[in-house]
Amino acid sequence: MNQRIPFGCRSAILRRIRSSFLSVLLVLLVGCSDSPSTFLRTALRGEAQAKRAFEKHDVEGAELAAARAEVALADLEQFISSGKLSGPEKERVLSQTRMAAASARDYAQLAHEELLRLSKLNGLKLKSYQRVRGAVCAYTIAGLASAADRLALAGTNSSSAEQQLASVAWKMVEIVDSGASFTNDPPDWSAAARTLRASSTNPPPGMGMALALAYAVGGLTDFALCEIETVKESQLASTNSRSLYHVERGALFALHGWDRSAARELAQAVELAPNGWKAAGVTQAVSVVHFWLAEQSLNRANYVQADIETGEVLKAWPGNPLVALVISDKMAANGQWQKAADLLDEGAHNMKNQWLATRLTQRALDIRKAQGPGPQLISDATLLLEFAAHAAGDSTTAKNLLQCLEQAKALSGQAADKIAHLESNRG
Repeated sequence: MNQRIPFGCRSAILRRIRSSFLSVLLVLLVGCSDSPSTFLRTALRGEAQAKRAFEKHDVEGAELAAARAEVALADLEQFISSGKLSGPEKERVLSQTRMAAASARDYAQLAHEELLRLSKLNGLKLKSYQRVRGAVCAYTIAGLASAADRLALAGTNSSSAEQQLASVAWKMVEIVDSGASFTNDPPDWSAAARTLRASSTNPPPGMGMALALAYAVGGLTDFALCEIETVKESQLASTNSRSLYHVERGALFALHGWDRSAARELAQAVELAPNGWKAAGVTQAVSVVHFWLAEQSLNRANYVQADIETGEVLKAWPGNPLVALVISDKMAANGQWQKAADLLDEGAHNMKNQWLATRLTQRALDIRKAQGPGPQLISDATLLLEFAAHAAGDSTTAKNLLQCLEQAKALSGQAADKIAHLESNRG
């Protein structure tokens, strides 16, 4: 019996046929030459095409280009296994082809993660938040300005909570006004309050950065993402502010599982970082990035990738105190929870940083209690950032990050309470 196929189904079938046809054609085109240099050129061309597709926000184009590069690599590996290529030329061509294929896959992954990010930002939850954002910002700015005013009057007699809120206010002024940054003079709290009140109807870029960190600390990572995406890097006054922006953005991407995007942002932060931020060493910063990626891989039970990332952690910074965490997490996931806990206890015993030693001991207790993996580090924004900051030692980077975290804790409850109040009124 002939039955008419609905239009939607026909479109899906046609897409599958076209995709299958392209895949077959791709294999035929790439595999039609037995020249190693042809495989390399194909992989390099795929890398370049994937990069262009990513820049044009073309997810399908980036994926097809990455597949082209990976097929070229597979053909080259098969060619080599047949004994047709050996010696130094084999290593050179194989290494370059692998790098091109991996880079092409990175661009395809970046394009895919960008699509996921845009989909989340356009979802109903964040659309609803965007409608009340103006009121949240105005309320928060008013609170910060008042805290600055009170600190101007009370000075050192103010409460620690008041001082933390006022510090958030001053940090926002620094981000907007480069002339207020990096001086030895004490903050001008009255001037900070005036600057904030003047911008209450047009929140400064610092507001997005402050709220993003506050929401992340409070576990509201979707709202945090929405806030960091309101920040325009070109409006940030100093190199330090721009570097911090990429740190925050990279951390939020990592928390959402967008590994490649996170690594890209954190690499940009390292590249931009002024001398003060580089005090911890670029290699240490790169090591912390790979620690994040290793934890992400373990979270997905991708142990092969976790091993690769752990290797990069050790290569960039052999003495990284975070290595024990990654290795113990993998051991616990594989059923070796007793050995994992013992490894953490040993690491804590040999560690000079008391904060890190205490956290390693606590994680060992968690693993013994669960008789398996401990709570996922990657899901706890505050803990993950604190680990990174303490691992960086006594650097300016670590001090800035820890200060920002303390400020964010002070701001977190205030902003979250306002959102809940506005949402209840809307209901």
